[in-house]
Amino acid sequence: MTLLALKKRGEQVLLENGIEEAAHDAQALLLHLLGMPFQDFLLHADREAEKGVISSYRDLIGKRAARIPLQHITGTAYFYGYEFEVSPDVLIPRFDTEILVQAALREAEELTEKKTAASRSSQEIRVLDLCTGSGCIAVSFSLECRNTRVTASDISEAAIKIAKKNAERNGAEADFRKSDLFTDIPDSFDLIICNPPYIAEDEFPALSPEVREHDPFTALYGGKDGLLFYRRIIREAPEHLLPGGSLMLEIGSSQAEAVSGLMKEWGFDGIVVLRDLSGLPRVVTGRIS
Repeated sequence: MTLLALKKRGEQVLLENGIEEAAHDAQALLLHLLGMPFQDFLLHADREAEKGVISSYRDLIGKRAARIPLQHITGTAYFYGYEFEVSPDVLIPRFDTEILVQAALREAEELTEKKTAASRSSQEIRVLDLCTGSGCIAVSFSLECRNTRVTASDISEAAIKIAKKNAERNGAEADFRKSDLFTDIPDSFDLIICNPPYIAEDEFPALSPEVREHDPFTALYGGKDGLLFYRRIIREAPEHLLPGGSLMLEIGSSQAEAVSGLMKEWGFDGIVVLRDLSGLPRVVTGRIS
């Protein structure tokens, strides 16, 4: 059996087991196993697959067919163009969260311009990433916006360990702290970013098996109505924001009105809802005067 035929067989097995991205996942698993980029695979696609490769590939395809996430099998995920280590201890980075990073980078640029204009010298922006998980937001932000001091926190010690590894892996600078939201964060910041747990209790049955059974429950569950963490973050954030600072939150697609209302209730102004590429509400931002 050639490598190409092996890949096609893997794709067929995944299709038979209801994997929507069967072609992509079958290829990704084979490239991972072979340790080669796609360009090299094209050059060697007609090469006969060794028995050990066939056996190992069948094992990987079996795991994916059992709905184990691709990223948990390979141990890595890509976010904002960077590679991150992932495990069942952290939420797998999602493409939708890149909308939050893009918005935060624009906000940081605007804050930098305001500070520089006021003092006539470049000013460092202080940023806090709550619920950092794999560290994908903190690391990406640090790499894309150099004139910042990034702090990142998570309640999970295991998540903090992975986030630190990802910062080192990508050459990013950030201060990682174990904290239950703001509990052990006494500092104040220009910008607070967060992708909190926001899945409501009645939404869990509709989640894919990859998410429901393999992402950490504590990174998903947002209380009975999904707003548990938003209430606390929005209530406590003003004490940790410098004048003119901003809070930026990823949200579920049905939560824009509720989260915007909470921000208004706790003194935020300039509240804006940003949409993702599918046109769904994805980020809510607000400022403290």
